Amino acid sequence: MLLDNKTPRGANAVTVYELFQERITATGTFDAVTGYFSAAALSRIHLDFGSHFSACRLIIGDHAQTDGDVRTKAAQLFAADLGLNEAFGLSDNARSAIAFLERPEVQVRTLQPAFCHAKAYLFRAASGKSNSHFYATGSSNLTQAGLGLTASANVELNIAASGDDPQFNDLREWFEALWASPQTRTHIEVREEGGGPKRKEEFKQHLIQMLRDLSRPYQPREIYEKVLFELFYDELKAWQSGPEAEARLRDLRQTVVYRDLLPFQQRGVLSLIRMLQTYGGAILADAVGLGKTWQALAVMKYFQDQNREIILLCPKKLRHNWQKFKKGMFSRFEADEFDFVLRYHTDLTPELIEHKGEGKDDPRDLRWFQSPKPKLIVIDESHNLRNDKGSRYQFLVDHILHLAQRPNRDVKVLLLSATPINTGLLDVRNQFKLLARGQDDGFARFPDLAVPSLRYAFSKVQEVFAKWLLEPAETRRLATFTQALPKPFLDLTDRLIVARTRRNIAGMTEKLTFPTKNPPQNLYVGLDRLGGLHSFKAIFDAFRVNMTAYKPAEYVAAQKPKKGQAQLFGDEAVREGFLVKMMMVLLVKRLESSWDAFGLTVKRILDHHENALRRLDAFEAGTAPRAALAAADDDGAADPETDANELADAVAGLTEPSADGTTQPDAADLTLGRRNPIRLADLQRRADFRRDLGKDLKKLRPLYQHIQTMTAAVATETAATPPDQWADTKLARLVTEIEAKRATRPDGTVPNQKVIIFTVFHDTAAYLYRELTRRGFTRVAMVSGAGGRADDGAAGTDFEPLLQRFAPFTKLYNERDWTDRYAAWGLAPDAPRPSFDEWQTLVRQHDPATAALLDRPLDLLIATDCLSEGQNLQDADCVMSYDIHWNPVRLIQRMGRVDRLGSPNATVTGYNFWPAKSYDDYLNLKNRVENRMALLSLVGAEYDDELSPEMVALVEGIDKTSLASQQAERTLRQLQTSWDDLETNDEQLAFDSFSLEPFRQELLALLDRDQRRYRQLPPGIFSGCRALPDPAPDGRPYPAPGVVALLGYPSRPQNAPPDWQYTTKYLAFGGPDGPARFANTGTVLAALRRHAPQPRHLDAGLETGDRAAFQALRGLLDGWLAHQRAPAQAGAVVRNLLQGQPAPAAESAAAPPPTVPLEQKFQPDQFDVLCWCALDSPIA
Repeated sequence: MLLDNKTPRGANAVTVYELFQERITATGTFDAVTGYFSAAALSRIHLDFGSHFSACRLIIGDHAQTDGDVRTKAAQLFAADLGLNEAFGLSDNARSAIAFLERPEVQVRTLQPAFCHAKAYLFRAASGKSNSHFYATGSSNLTQAGLGLTASANVELNIAASGDDPQFNDLREWFEALWASPQTRTHIEVREEGGGPKRKEEFKQHLIQMLRDLSRPYQPREIYEKVLFELFYDELKAWQSGPEAEARLRDLRQTVVYRDLLPFQQRGVLSLIRMLQTYGGAILADAVGLGKTWQALAVMKYFQDQNREIILLCPKKLRHNWQKFKKGMFSRFEADEFDFVLRYHTDLTPELIEHKGEGKDDPRDLRWFQSPKPKLIVIDESHNLRNDKGSRYQFLVDHILHLAQRPNRDVKVLLLSATPINTGLLDVRNQFKLLARGQDDGFARFPDLAVPSLRYAFSKVQEVFAKWLLEPAETRRLATFTQALPKPFLDLTDRLIVARTRRNIAGMTEKLTFPTKNPPQNLYVGLDRLGGLHSFKAIFDAFRVNMTAYKPAEYVAAQKPKKGQAQLFGDEAVREGFLVKMMMVLLVKRLESSWDAFGLTVKRILDHHENALRRLDAFEAGTAPRAALAAADDDGAADPETDANELADAVAGLTEPSADGTTQPDAADLTLGRRNPIRLADLQRRADFRRDLGKDLKKLRPLYQHIQTMTAAVATETAATPPDQWADTKLARLVTEIEAKRATRPDGTVPNQKVIIFTVFHDTAAYLYRELTRRGFTRVAMVSGAGGRADDGAAGTDFEPLLQRFAPFTKLYNERDWTDRYAAWGLAPDAPRPSFDEWQTLVRQHDPATAALLDRPLDLLIATDCLSEGQNLQDADCVMSYDIHWNPVRLIQRMGRVDRLGSPNATVTGYNFWPAKSYDDYLNLKNRVENRMALLSLVGAEYDDELSPEMVALVEGIDKTSLASQQAERTLRQLQTSWDDLETNDEQLAFDSFSLEPFRQELLALLDRDQRRYRQLPPGIFSGCRALPDPAPDGRPYPAPGVVALLGYPSRPQNAPPDWQYTTKYLAFGGPDGPARFANTGTVLAALRRHAPQPRHLDAGLETGDRAAFQALRGLLDGWLAHQRAPAQAGAVVRNLLQGQPAPAAESAAAPPPTVPLEQKFQPDQFDVLCWCALDSPIA
C-alpha cells in the first residue's frame, strides 16, 4: 500500500495517521525511527493511541543532542511545531508529549554520531495475529505534516503493509539490530556553549527537559527579552568575531578611557564602532549629561590605535573641552596618549584650515587634510553644520570628506549632537549626507539599507512630516508620524544612530548616580521700568521703529545683482528687510535679558541713524565733513556672544566703515552700507529716506534718554542700598534668590555656595559681573566666548583656570590623571585613588601650582552659553537662567552642567527668570512664539549670508505650524512644573525617534548579566498580560484582545542544516487596528516593553489549551498577514509616501527579494512563530 499526503481521500487510508487510526485498535507494541519529531505529533500519538501501547521504543536522530546553542537545538528538534497552525498550541502539546515520554514503558534512544535519515513505524499486536501487525516506512518523520495531520508543501511517500508481508519481519529485525547498535544510545554527551567538559545526560530526560522549557509559564518580560535576543543578537555578535576584531576590542578594553566608562557608555562605544566599521559613519545623540565626550574619546582611541589620523571639529567655545584630553595635558586619560588634530567649525575655509586650531606652530596645510591616509573625522555639535548650502558645509564636503581626484579615500565620520529636531527633516538629511561624505548616493552600496538616494528618501518622508504637522496640535501624536515611516528610511536611521535618554538607560543593570532634580523655580520678573517708561508694553512700543538707516535699498530703484552674487535674498532691499527683522528679534531678546544689554544696542542703533543723517546732510550741503564719517561700526544687532553671532556679522554689512583719516571723499561719493554700499547720489527717494529717518530718530532719542536715566539710577546704588529700592527689580530678585539659596539652614548646616548664572548675551553677563561685585559679592567670575575674568584680577582668553577654581572636584581631581605624582606623594603606583579630601591635602603638600588654584576658590560663575554645552561643572548644585533662551532646549543644556552622572550633590536646582508677569503673558507678548521660533532655525547654525528659503519663510511668518514652535512651547510649558518631563517627553522629535539602538543597548546589558540564559530560551514560548489602561503613544487604547508575535520568514524546513537562518524576522501586532497603528519594529517593541513588567495573565482558554481560543489569536495574525498583502489599504499617508510600494512591518534583516509577490509571501504557511505575547482587555 502506498501512503502519501496528496492523494484525495477515499475509503482507504492515504496518510500515515489514517493508517494508525485504521490499524491501532488493540493493545500492542509500537516502535518508530524518525529523524526528528514534533511535540504536536507526539501529543496526538499519546492522546489517540497511547492507551493501546504496552511498550514503545523511539529512535530519534542526532538533531536533538547537538552541542552548544540550545536555541539551535530546540529550533531543529521542534521546527515542525513553530508554524502558525501549530505554534499557538505548542505549550499544551508539549505538556501532553511530556506525559507520554514519562511513561515507564516508553523508551527513547538516539543515534550518535550517525545521521538518521530512516523513517519507519512498526506495530506488533499483542494478539500475535500477523494480520493485526503492520509497518510503514518511507519519508514521513514523526511530525504533524509527516503524519498527514496538516497540509504541507512537501510530498510524502511511504509503503505500508500488514504483518503478513515478508518485509515486516525484515524490518523488525533491522529495528532490533539498530536498537542494539552501539551507535544507538540511551545517554548523550552535552557540552554547554562556551566550551568546558562534556557531561552525560539521559537522552529521554534531555527531551523531557526541552519540552518543559517550552511549556513552563513564561512572564511577559521574558518574551520581551526573547524578542530582543532574536532581533539583535546575531547582528551584535557578527562584527566582533574573528581574531583581528577580538584583539582590537581587547586592546580597547584595556585603555583608561574605556575602563572609566559606565557599562551603558561602553555599550554605546561598541555600537558606534560597529556602525563606523560597517557603514563608515555614525551619529551619537545621547541626551544631555550622559557622557558623549568620553564615549567619543573611546571611539577615537580605537581608531587611533589602527593608525588612523583623527580630526576633531568643534565650535570654538568648546576648544578647551577637547584640548585638555590631548597627550601632554595630563588629563585622567594621559596614559591613552590621545593624538588628534583640532579645528573649529569656523576654520572650514581654505585659509583658516591651515592657520587655526593648533596654533602658529601647526604645520598641517590643506594637503594634509586631503592625504590618502585613513582618517576619522569627529564633528562635535554637528547640528551647527546642517545647512548644505553654507560655505563651511560645502568646504568640508568638497575639500576634506570627498575629493573628486580621490573618491575612494577611507574617511569615516562620527557626528555628536544632542539637539532635538526643530525645523524638519531637511537638517537631518544633511547630517546623514555628511556621513555619506556629501554624496546623495553614498549609502547605495549597502544592500541592507536600500537607500539609493538620500534626497529622494528624505523628500518622501518630509511630505508625510508636513501633512502630519497639519493635524491639530492638541491631538497630534509623534507616534502617528513614526508609524508611517517607510522601512528603508528607518533602516538607514536605525543603523547609524546611537541616541539614548535617561529613561532608556534607567532600567539597565548598573547603578546610575544622577542627582535628584528639584522642581524648577520659575521667577516672573518682567522689565517694568526703564527710566520714565513703566511697563514692558511702553518700552516695547518705544523702540518699534522702521530701522530706516539699515534699509537704504528700499529708497532706490531695484538693482540687478552683481555677477556671481547670491540670489537667496532676492534683491538688496529684500536682504536688508530680512536682516532688520532679525535685528528686531535680537533686540527683543536683549530687552528680555537685561535693560543694560538692551540699552547698549539702542545706543548703537541710535548712533547709526545719527550718522546716516549726518551723511545725508553733508551730501545735500555738498560737503563731507570728517565728523560725518565718524560712523558707528557696530550695528547693535547682537554682541559676539549670541548664538546668532554670524547674523551680527551679516548685519554689520549694512553699516559703513569708519574713516581712516587719510582722505576726505567728495560728497557725491558718500555711501551707506558696508557689504553692498549704496551711494547717496543713487537714492531716488531721498526725501522719503529723510522723513523716515527723522521718524526713527524721534523715537530713538527719547528712548535713549530713558536708558540714560536708568543708568544714572543704578550707578547711585551701593552695597548698602536695600534690594527693594533698586531700580533694576530683576537684578534685585536675582540677589535675593542667591542669598536665600546660600543661607545657613535651620539645623546649622551650610549649603553648597556655588551658583552658576547663565545668560544669552555677553553684555548681560558683563553687567551682572559689574553690579554683583560692586554690591559686595566676592569669589565671582565671568566667562564668555571672548575669555574670562575674576574679581581678584585674574583674566585671559583661556578661561579653563577659572573653571578649575570654580569646580576643582570636577576639573582637577576628576578629569586629570594624578598617578604620575603618586611616587612623590608617597603612594604606591597601584594605590587606590585618594578621596577628594585626601587629594586636596596631598596637593597642598606637594603641588604649589595646583594648590594656588584650590586656595583661590570661586563660588559665583556668570557665563554665557559658551559653557552650556560640553562642560562638567557639577561642583555646583544650582543653575540660574537669567534669561530664557530662544531655544528652550538650551535651558535643559544649562541644567545639564550640574545634573550629571556621578554628581557629588544629592539634589540640584534650576531657576528660570521669565520676562513677564506669568507664563501666559510671556507667550502672548509681541507674538512671542512666532518671533522666537523664527530665530530658532538659526540657533547653533552657521550663517553665510545665504539663508535657505525655509529660514526666510520662518522669519516672514509663513510657517505658522512649525514643529519647532510647537515643541518649544510644549517644552516651555513643561518647565513650569518639572525638569523630568522634558527627558521623558514622547512628543519631542529627536534622533532617538528614528533608532532602535536603545533596544540593542538593553539587550547588551542583559547579555552582560546572563548571556547563557537568553541563548537557551527556546523558540515557540509565549505569555500574556492585560493591556495597560493608559493610552498608547498615539493617544488611543492598546488593541485588546491583541497579540504581539515574532515571526520568522520563510518557515524553517524540516531538514534544515544547523546553521540555517531566517531571511527576515517580523515583529507583528495583531488586533483591532494593530497592523496599521503599530506598523514598524520600533512601535511594536515600545508597546511590548511597556507591558513587559506586567504579571502573566492569559485568557482561561489559552492557559488550558482550548483550541478555539488559540484559533482566535491565530485569526488576529491572519489579519496582520492580510494587511501586509494589501498595503494600499494601510492609509492615505503611507500610500502617498511609498507611491505604491509595499509597506511590510519592520524587519530585522534585509528585505526579501522583490521577485516574491506579496500575495505569495504573506501566507500563513510561510512563517514560523518564534514567540508571542497576548494582550487581554484591561480591568475596567
